[in-house]
Amino acid sequence: LWLKNYNGNFEDLGLDFTTLSNEYGQSRVIELKPGGRHIPVTWTNRIEYIHLLADYHLNRQLETQFQAFREGLNGVVPLSWLTLFNQTELQTLISGAEVPIDIQDLRFH
Repeated sequence: LWLKNYNGNFEDLGLDFTTLSNEYGQSRVIELKPGGRHIPVTWTNRIEYIHLLADYHLNRQLETQFQAFREGLNGVVPLSWLTLFNQTELQTLISGAEVPIDIQDLRFH
């Protein structure tokens, strides 16, 4: 976010529309948009760069793991059933109610 309010010379930063990805010890350059390695970040396109970088780190980079999680979850609970609950109800179903655990009751039952 510091880039959003940066007042210096953007050319000094040497940024372009790429980011580095390090997967399994292998580093590679990822273009955030087609031809990104040839597009310098400037004051006028800095917001686009920030949005594309955030999208990569929050969505695209995690896509494989998210799909694996989704498939696994769907094997346990059909995903269409999840739409029946809001966030609070789903949290309660997964984690239980936010009440202290009664050890005596657990031993009794």
